[in-house]
Amino acid sequence: MEHRGEIMEKAIRRSGIAITFIARRMQHSAKWLYNQFSRPNVSVDHLLDLGEIINYDFGDEVLCLKKYRAKFLSNMVSDGEMVYNASGEMFVPVSKYIELLENHNRLLEQTRLLTRKSKKVTKKK
Repeated sequence: MEHRGEIMEKAIRRSGIAITFIARRMQHSAKWLYNQFSRPNVSVDHLLDLGEIINYDFGDEVLCLKKYRAKFLSNMVSDGEMVYNASGEMFVPVSKYIELLENHNRLLEQTRLLTRKSKKVTKKK
């Protein structure tokens, strides 16, 4: 059987995010979080909360989450760009989100460059 505490610890260590920060976001103490590492049956809710904080999918390592993910994905329908679940809620695929974020960052950089140029022109006058 999988040792969820060890899986949890490895994921946190790989994330590089401070344990105190994660514990605060989970509304627990760092000591509580360290104690979870020794527990083989950490609750699925805690794993899901942690996964959201460190952006990690425990579905590959925790059997019951793997089953849940398979069931969830079987209820998804795609129309090419967007993905919808069985109740019609829309989800934006990660690749689309990343594309939008990159475009946003590019526009921010262009704005910064334009602002710098206009300040230089103003100083020369």
